[in-house]
Amino acid sequence: MTTLLRKAYFAICFFIFTLITPMVSPFADDIDAQINALAQGGFSDRAKIISALAETGDARVAPALDALANGLLYIQKLGGKVVIIEKAGSNYKLTDPITLEPLGEEPKGAFSKIKVNNRLRRGVRDALGGLRLRSKNPADRLAAAEDVFKSRDPAAIPLLDAALQAEQDAEVRKVMKLSLRLGDVYKRQAQNIWYGLSLGSVLLLAAIGLAITFGVMGVINMAHGEMVMLGAYTTYVVQDVIRQSFPHMFEVSLLISIPLAFIVAGGVGVAIERGIIRYLYGRPLETLLATWGISLALQQTVRSIFGPTNQEVGTPEFMSGAFEIGQMAITYNRLYILVFSIIVLLTLMP
Repeated sequence: MTTLLRKAYFAICFFIFTLITPMVSPFADDIDAQINALAQGGFSDRAKIISALAETGDARVAPALDALANGLLYIQKLGGKVVIIEKAGSNYKLTDPITLEPLGEEPKGAFSKIKVNNRLRRGVRDALGGLRLRSKNPADRLAAAEDVFKSRDPAAIPLLDAALQAEQDAEVRKVMKLSLRLGDVYKRQAQNIWYGLSLGSVLLLAAIGLAITFGVMGVINMAHGEMVMLGAYTTYVVQDVIRQSFPHMFEVSLLISIPLAFIVAGGVGVAIERGIIRYLYGRPLETLLATWGISLALQQTVRSIFGPTNQEVGTPEFMSGAFEIGQMAITYNRLYILVFSIIVLLTLMP
């Protein structure tokens, strides 16, 4: 009876093996087909193939991706097979990108280079990092986590986070957690730097106005911030009128409100100079106190008309949304403000 059971057990194992074996070959063929497909299409097509190769988690794709990033992946003009090449005198030495077996030598003219750009190189770098983090060898995973820790690259956070969820080795998990914390800190620092630049650009515009006023008139204008306030409320009023009466023109509301904001703020400035400041030239303390009183009056006037709460200025479609650089979100409205500030600064520079 025991012998009969043993035979039945081996028969079942053999049957399962015969079912599994045919499944392995197509998988290898699929990887080979994807690597050959790197030579087809444009950069966007190659980016999709790189992502698909990384999703396989198969370490055999790493040499091909590394060769692609380093400009060593070529396609044979006859046969259409993708190979890794290396100079060998006047010829090229060929290597299979999956098995790494030598394929002999051929003249240079028999190949075409598979081109890459910086975006693809970044994609390859991320793919290779993900493959190393999912390696079957704990030492490779540990080395990959340590590399992330040393590089402090916020772009590696998603890959590292996904690898941490599946990691079982305690030592590797420890290093991955440290790398994640450090990468997250650097990501927040980069985001804060961007917020600081965008806020600083607004303060730069205000400082330029103060410098011009003092340089031309010799007056320290304590009501300068209220001039900016008047421009902002002019924009709000224009947008409110457009929303109520001409909603189809909202996308161009800023093109209308910005010139009007300059006119309103400039008009109030002229009135202040003609009515008060002209009598106080050469008396800096008096002009400082006078403009401070004007600032209080302007604040109270606006508060009486529009109320004490902030009013919303709408963002047109072309200034809405954001894009990412690494893991840092760049909003279009902050980018426009920064660019506008730089243009104003360069225009006013002698």
